[in-house]
Amino acid sequence: MVVNYEDLIAAGLVYCQPAKQICGAKTRKGTPCQCKPLRNGRCKFHGGMSTGPRTREGRANISTAEKRRWAKLHKELDYLKNARAREGERKTPRTLDGRQAIVVNTAPADGG
Repeated sequence: MVVNYEDLIAAGLVYCQPAKQICGAKTRKGTPCQCKPLRNGRCKFHGGMSTGPRTREGRANISTAEKRRWAKLHKELDYLKNARAREGERKTPRTLDGRQAIVVNTAPADGG
């Protein structure tokens, strides 16, 4: 007697578990992502990039944030530029938030 698998499922004798839903995006390792997908079919890590601000107010907010970020960076660079004069040649300069800074030797190549 030949038994059809679909008939066993229909009769409730065999439980057919649905396949696990996965994100499926290609990871850095090259394998499919195994995370649980959201409504758009991708996980929270592979949901796609932001489309950015669409309104004038949103664009103004981004512009303000960028200006603040660049001002902080320039302040940090000015602080580091003068670090050797403040702390002496032997000490390692620190950034504004106290981290150790990497200072590139800016002495002229002719040794003068």
